[in-house]
Amino acid sequence: MEECHRQGIQVLGPDINESQVNFDVNQAQQIRFGLGAIKGAGEAAVRHIITAREAEGSFQDIFSFVERVDLKTVNKKTLECLVMAGTFDSFQRYHRRQYLFAADGEQSLLEKAIQYGNQLKQEKAAAQQSLFAADSDVQYRQKPSIPACEPYETLEKLRMEKEVVGFYISGHPLDQFKVELANFCNCHTQNVLTFKRQEVQLAGLLTACTIKYNKQGKPFALFTLEDYEGTLDIALFGEDFMRNQHMLQKGTFVYIAGIVSERYNQKDVWELRPQKISLLSEVREKMSKGLVLSLPIEKIDVDFAEKFEKVITRYPGQCNLSITITDQEEPIRVELLSKNYRVNPTNELLDSLSQLEGAAYRLCS
Repeated sequence: MEECHRQGIQVLGPDINESQVNFDVNQAQQIRFGLGAIKGAGEAAVRHIITAREAEGSFQDIFSFVERVDLKTVNKKTLECLVMAGTFDSFQRYHRRQYLFAADGEQSLLEKAIQYGNQLKQEKAAAQQSLFAADSDVQYRQKPSIPACEPYETLEKLRMEKEVVGFYISGHPLDQFKVELANFCNCHTQNVLTFKRQEVQLAGLLTACTIKYNKQGKPFALFTLEDYEGTLDIALFGEDFMRNQHMLQKGTFVYIAGIVSERYNQKDVWELRPQKISLLSEVREKMSKGLVLSLPIEKIDVDFAEKFEKVITRYPGQCNLSITITDQEEPIRVELLSKNYRVNPTNELLDSLSQLEGAAYRLCS
């Protein structure tokens, strides 16, 4: 997964109609996650599913699935893990939460589907044994109704993927903070310790945190920061701990400013010493002092100027706006500070600026 990420190769999540037991390459030459990598699925269940699929073709929906597989081999626990991993996402009429959601006093769709599949098999078996089966049309029970409920939020969906697969597949929790990481961080978890004796800024998700006490009874924290590149174990002591302990909650998105220093009494052993920990969600608003837009001179005309003005007037704010005009043929740069416009660097504004041909932006702190 890490090598594919480095090479820009997309790894598709597990799919009930395409995945094999292990990682494989599909007909479109894409890497597809294997069903065998899903925790709780079980190899016997996975092989049975693939055999059923190869024998009669793709499954059409959850009901087609339970009609064709042995529900003793593919039990409720297996089905729950398959849903959480996103293997049924290709059935676009339903979303993941509909399979697991249960109103008060009711069964979930998965439970209803299992019951439906078992009873259908019993009815078919009974019909085949009946003396009149050949002379009458056997009416099998109707499929259960699909519950109406809101889909899982992105973070909850990713949390489930991490739980049953060990990876984030359909995205990453930090995707919502790509602007902050690109503009206000100078390192990440895997290269931060190379910035020896330097001030660093990095951000990520707290995936673990433990408060302990030393021999003198003073508290300190051990926590793990996760970003796109990997994880980093960090310790927080003394005054730094007292200032930042309120931020140390598992599941919190944080922005860390600190110094890479030698560990106490351990020469050439380097560690990150956090000095200030902030909520990552507040960083852009608090730190954005200016927005610099770079434009190639050949792209600037009346039409471009009109589009640009419409965009920036739509998002007024307190952030300074600067424009840097570049010339590809001559090594010339002209920097202009707007006196009439200030902006709010929202995702909507930045997305709109990115759609202007040739434009590139950066935020300044």
